[in-house]
Amino acid sequence: GTMTINNNDLGSALQTTFEAAYGNDDLAAHIATDINAACTASDTVSINTTGTVTTPAGVSSPFAGSGKGKFAGAKAVIETTLKACFAAMNAMSEGGDDYFAAQLEAALDAYLKAGSVNVTLQAPLTGTGAGAIA
Repeated sequence: GTMTINNNDLGSALQTTFEAAYGNDDLAAHIATDINAACTASDTVSINTTGTVTTPAGVSSPFAGSGKGKFAGAKAVIETTLKACFAAMNAMSEGGDDYFAAQLEAALDAYLKAGSVNVTLQAPLTGTGAGAIA
């Protein structure tokens, strides 16, 4: 499947967060909230599925369809990592940008891998499924 977030909404939310001039802990919390809101929005996940359909008469035939769903994640995974990152950056005289980028990447990776995905097949198929991001 594919997970697609609205980058315009996320970009706008993050811009507002950065322009608010929060302290470190509040900044970490707001970044986590912004990212979580974008990732957990409805219909962020789409899939294509194939299988075999068996009619009531017992005839089987291949069939394909699509599904939509959403991701569920714990924003605390991002927030905790960023709070520690910002605390460490307070003592840095250089290399903060690279350190922040690496920590944000690690936080996002952990957040996505710890989350879950739920999908519902679209008509004419019926069914649900759950999984995770590998």
